[in-house]
Amino acid sequence: MSKKKIMIAESADGYPYWGPLMPIVEFCLERGCKLSTRTPKKPFYEDRNGSSSCSLIGAVTTQDIIDNFSLPDHIETGKISISDTKHRSSIRLLSAEEFEKISKEREAKNEKRKKKLLESRRRRADAI
Repeated sequence: MSKKKIMIAESADGYPYWGPLMPIVEFCLERGCKLSTRTPKKPFYEDRNGSSSCSLIGAVTTQDIIDNFSLPDHIETGKISISDTKHRSSIRLLSAEEFEKISKEREAKNEKRKKKLLESRRRRADAI
């Protein structure tokens, strides 16, 4: 006997365009995942290009999503991502360890950027 899968809407009727992915977000939150920065009512953020993204931290994998959801053709799954190409929306599924690693890398990158900026300012001040 096959398990009945949760249906994902084929289309968003308007804003929010990430609406069809909400059942996946809710599924992940119910299984203990946490949102990296947003709230459960508005888990997606819009980047400069107008794409919407959501990052979830926990033990749910893309295979769990494939096993539990009936996905339309325009929703693609990767190793740690689910992308709705029709609505330019995506979800990243990160383990706590992966999230920690990414956070540390981001911090190191920001520190390096700050140092370069300070050096540049010093050189300009010395040149005056």
